[in-house]
Formats: sequence, C-alpha cells, structure tokens
Amino acid sequence: MAISTFISTCIVLLFGYQTVAGLVKKHLRGRLTAMDDLSLLGVPRKDGGKLSGTAVICGGSIAGLLSARVCANHFEHVIMVEPEEWVTTPEGLVDHPADSSAPKRARVSQFTSFHSFQTFLTLALRKLFPTFDHELAKVGSLLVSGNPNVHISGLGVKPPWDHHPVHDYQMNMNLSRAAFEPFLRRLVLDTCHNVEYMTGTVTGFVRGESAPVRYEKPVGMESSDTIPTATPVAAVRIRSRDGEENILPAALVVGPAIGGFRWLQSLNQSPSSLEPASDAKEAQFEAPNATLPSDTESSFRPMKNDVQNPPSQLPLSALRLTYDHRMAYTTCSFDVPPHLVPKLMELGFPSAYATAGLVYLSVPNPRVDKRNVIIARKGPTSLVFTLGGWDVRSRIVSLVDVRSFLSQMTLAAPLPVWIGRVLEIFEEEDVPLECVHARSPPSVYIRYHLSPSSIPHNFVAVGDSVLQLNPVRGHGCTKACVDAVTLDGLLRKLKSAPSDRPIRSGSHAYTGVISPDFSRAFFRSQALRTGGLWKSYTSQDYRFPTTTPAHGDTHSTGSWQRQYGVWIATLAMKDQEVSEVWWRVVNWLNPPTDLYSPVIVFKIARMVVGGFLRA
Repeated sequence: MAISTFISTCIVLLFGYQTVAGLVKKHLRGRLTAMDDLSLLGVPRKDGGKLSGTAVICGGSIAGLLSARVCANHFEHVIMVEPEEWVTTPEGLVDHPADSSAPKRARVSQFTSFHSFQTFLTLALRKLFPTFDHELAKVGSLLVSGNPNVHISGLGVKPPWDHHPVHDYQMNMNLSRAAFEPFLRRLVLDTCHNVEYMTGTVTGFVRGESAPVRYEKPVGMESSDTIPTATPVAAVRIRSRDGEENILPAALVVGPAIGGFRWLQSLNQSPSSLEPASDAKEAQFEAPNATLPSDTESSFRPMKNDVQNPPSQLPLSALRLTYDHRMAYTTCSFDVPPHLVPKLMELGFPSAYATAGLVYLSVPNPRVDKRNVIIARKGPTSLVFTLGGWDVRSRIVSLVDVRSFLSQMTLAAPLPVWIGRVLEIFEEEDVPLECVHARSPPSVYIRYHLSPSSIPHNFVAVGDSVLQLNPVRGHGCTKACVDAVTLDGLLRKLKSAPSDRPIRSGSHAYTGVISPDFSRAFFRSQALRTGGLWKSYTSQDYRFPTTTPAHGDTHSTGSWQRQYGVWIATLAMKDQEVSEVWWRVVNWLNPPTDLYSPVIVFKIARMVVGGFLRA
C-alpha cells in the first residue's frame, strides 16, 4: 500500500510539475517573444474596418517598411517620410549589385556589407506577404538552411539538427542588404495600396491638445502617486529638399529614425523654439479625420509644464545609454562563376554548397584573440568572407590580405582545410574580389519604457532608433521585425471608430484612435522582447579591454551572465539538445528563459562540478 501510494504521489507531482512548467513557458513565450502574435499577422482587422487618420512612418528603410506594412492593415492611410529621394523613385525598387555605381544608402554604413537574418524574420515575411516565396525566387534567391555552423575559437558547436531542414522554422533568407531593402519595398508597395512615400526630412513634432488622462499605480509606488499620460503628437513637421516646410497630421507616429528621441526632447523646450516657419503649410494628403488642433499656440506648449516625472521614472535626458565596442570589419565578396560551383561542392563544406547560407562562423576567445570570421553565400553567385573584430585595424583589399588575416587568428582548433582550398581555387581562377570596409558606430539604447509619462501616447519607436547594437550577431533586421509584430498585436486591440467618438477602455473613455496607454504598453512589451539584448551584448563586448563601457558600467559588468554564456557554449559543443535550444533563442523562436530551464541548469552544474573534481 505504501509503495503504491508513493508511486501515485510521484505521478501526481510529475503531472503537476509538467502542467505548471507548460503554463509558465507559455506565459514567458507570450511576454518575451512575438511568436504568439504571428498567428494574426497580415490578417484583416476583426471588425473589418480601419482606424481613422494617417500613420506617419519617419523613415523608409527596413524598420520603416515593416512598420508601414503592419500599419497598412490598421489605418486608412500610411505615409513613409523618406529623406533620400532616389529611394522613392523606380530606382529604389531595383536590385543593384553591391559593386555597381548605383545609389547607396547614405545613412546605412553597412548597406553593401554582408547581412544575416534570423528565421523569425522569414516566418513573419511569409505571413505578411502571401507571395513571398515566389517573389524571392524571382530575384534569384531561395530559402536556405538556418544552421549557422557556429565555432568558438575554431571549436565547433553541434548543429541544432542532424538532418536536412524540413520545417519552415529551420529555413532562412539568403540576400544581401542591398538586395533585401528594394525587395521588401516592392512587396510593401505592391501589397498595400494605402501606403505611399513622401520625400523630405522630419524636423520635429507638433504637439496636440491635452488628452484625457489615465492614471495607473506602477509597481513600487505609493497609492497617492500617479502617472499622467502625455499629450499626443498632432502632426510631424517635414522639410522638403527645396527647403519648404510642411505639416503632416498624424494619428500614429512611428519613429524608425534616430532623430525621434531629439524631437521628443524638443517638446520640453520653450514654446518659441517650437514655432513652425511662417510659410509652413499642411501637407496635401487625403487623410480624413486627421486635422491639426485649431489652437496652434496651445499645440506647442512645453510638455514639462503639465507632465511631471514621478519618482520612479527617469527624465528623457537620462534614457539614453551608449558604449563603444570599436567593432570594424571588411566584407570580401568573391563573384563565383558558375563553372566553379561543382569544384566548391566537392571541397567538404559543412553543408551542401547549393543550399548553404552561413557556411562557417567563428568568434574569438577574448583571452587570446579579438578576430572573427564569417563565411557565407550572398545570393546565388557570391561567396563572402567577413573579416573583422574588436578594435581590429587590418586593411583588407586583396586575397593576400584575406590569407594574412586568417593566419593571424589565434584558435583552439585550426580552420577547416577547405577554406584554404577555396582561396587557392579563387587565386588560380582569378575570381573577382570586392572589399567593403565598415566601422560600426557605438551601441545605443534609449529606454523609453522608463519614462512613459514623457512619451506621447501615439508615438512609438522601432528598430535601431531604440536599440542599435554591435552587428556581429546580425540581429538588426529581425529586431525591427519583432518590434513591428509587437506593434501589430497592440493595434489589433484598438477599436475602429471615428476619431471624435468616445471609446471605452476598461473604466476609462477617450477620444481619437489611439488609447492613452498605447505607447506605454508598446514600450513595456518592447523592453521585454528586445531590451534584454542590451545586457547580452554588453556582457560579450565588455570582454575586450578596448571596449569603452557605458556610463556607470565597468568591464566586469555582466560577468555572471558572461560566464553563464560560456557554460552554455561549452555544453552546446557536446549536447545537441542544448545547441537546439540555444539556436531557437538566438532566432527569436523561444524566450531566453529557456536557457535557464531546470534541465539545462542541471547539465551545467554537472559539467562544472565534474570539471572541478577532475581538476
């Protein structure tokens, strides 16, 4: 009897543990990833209507295009304000080879450099654009294996799967940055007929009339403390190429451009500094119910006069963090002629050359080296060597320089033999080589979520305008996509109604199309889903003594997280299950908390204790 009772108790406890663990994992997946929001992505709104007014997207690059596509499902009109005029012409829709004399993005230093993408981006694009696979094939590209073939100081991490990829989530895009942007632009403009471009530069915001205030009790604050919601942005100010000032009414403002933070700060300046030019006029777009406040003078009142930062919040001036990782790299593109492909396929690539994306990636052990190498196929004809590192000053312009860089790497295991043989073939066949140098700007994180009362409730910022990181892990485009999908999920909670009709949200009523807590909810969710990258990246970049830490940080900041990352990487070299979890987290499919599951923690403890005992 005692034995049967014990067994029954164990079964009940196991079942209870599995149930609770499943619920917790589901909860964390919803909060820390955007995977649950994919199910409705690209689907028309439930009520069949559109939010009145215009969504203004400040910038028309990757983050702007993804935001425009999402907003097109929700707003009557979407306008992307683009400062580079050539982007808005037919030339901006054409795939230009990186070595051509065609225009290039003036504000994107890595426009012609190698880009990597995570599989979440591919899943989202397939939802947003039903013809995605067909259009991708038309530009000469196919979905390739998402296996990154990661090595740490030359030591290989186990692949996340043993077989050829068979699931959608195991596939990834294989496009250069210069090809991806016009490809995405064509998809957006062909799919969304309510999206258009406006050439000009956003120079600031026009502040709207005071909106009804919603009060909340934040965690850690006394019951007497309240947070008023900031008044909305009524319009954006735009300067055309010929210097003409225009005012574009906006129901929602999406600020991919980094200037959005400066524009918010300007709302706290004196009224005189915010007066529009005397010849400013309203932009001529058909945007019903998107009118400026009648009292222009009150539209430019400083926000600080009626919105005070509660004790638990930071002022706008304290939201910005930055550090300099001093990352530099050279993208070396070899234009492979078709007759050489069979030779390359016989050299022993870790995955079939014809279906490979990332062929080889090795990051350094910072104790002995600072150089990394990425080898990948870029489109159907190019094999790319991306060579760089932290404070690396090598100037690579030839195949000899490529060999020299690789020979200087200090590795725990030598580079694969096939890499040297590839370079020999390229030298024998005199394969054309183009080298593009890039020095990455310092990393920046603007923590909008820490000052919700200072942020207009109809303003959101996405992509690099919030979080600009070291490009070594290639998170930029997918990070912008996670933001856009998060935006879609929140817009679906808003009710379609005329802008002058009261809408009830819980116990509060408001007018307009955007609820008073919209930006607060967005930035809170954004911080949970992408904000953790800041600590992840700083913990890795601070390993190198040449990195200049953020204010208040030291090189030892994040040392525990850094050590845990080393344990995960070491375990992933031996354990495929851990490798797959790591891969899924990196590709935005699983929450990072999965790396702290009891099973993985136990495996790490066993590995650490075992190593200690053997020593």
